[in-house]
Amino acid sequence: MPKKLTTEQFVAKAREIHGDKYDYSKVVYTKMHDYITITCSKHGDFLQKAYSHLNGRGCSKCAKEESRSKLIFGVAHNDCDGDSHTNAYIHWRNMLARCFDEKYKKESPTYTNCLCCKEWLVFSNFKRWYESFNYPDYHLDKDILVKNNKVYSPETCCLVPPEINTLFTKRQNDRGKQPIGVCYIKRSGKYSATIHKLRNVHLGFFDTPEEAFQAYKSAKEIYVKELATQYFQEGKITQRVYQALMEYQVDITD
Repeated sequence: MPKKLTTEQFVAKAREIHGDKYDYSKVVYTKMHDYITITCSKHGDFLQKAYSHLNGRGCSKCAKEESRSKLIFGVAHNDCDGDSHTNAYIHWRNMLARCFDEKYKKESPTYTNCLCCKEWLVFSNFKRWYESFNYPDYHLDKDILVKNNKVYSPETCCLVPPEINTLFTKRQNDRGKQPIGVCYIKRSGKYSATIHKLRNVHLGFFDTPEEAFQAYKSAKEIYVKELATQYFQEGKITQRVYQALMEYQVDITD
């Protein structure tokens, strides 16, 4: 049967594991499953079972702070407790993935070279910006205000209804090498133009991809303006977003 440790022997073992992090002057060791009083230099006294302390556990407040201080994707810091399930946090985390998660960017190459401003690497800054609009169900968009933008920042991003956000989905995997809105129909040798509203709307067949694209471009720009006017009149988008949508132009390189 193992020999019972003395308090001095217990403290010696604890120091082997935790070094000089804790003050053990108040420890009175009796047995492994009893609580002992340990002093944290930062948070003061705390009670902990002796065996737990020798298994590596320490001050719970220190552990919580260390957990909060861990960098997300190696660059960003969540400095807000209890917010990991909020819409603001979900948008923030997804934004960081687009910028810093190599696996995510490999699966979604449109986010290659995307960056995040230094200010938004701290969650509380992004949260303050996000909540200032009071649009809890809106999507974060980086391309409407500044076309082909690669930087997430308060100056370049906006919050928009899902219907507005999906207007600018390019669906590059579906269309292949054809211009946006255009699909080659092999059996007829023609090019089809389609615009997506509440459903797909076929615009016709054309002899060249350029003709099909022009039909798509015209219809898409009209539709964007129609939605922009509707949502602005209903108070669902800001003046800045409305103006950007009214000036939006579709390019064949989109």
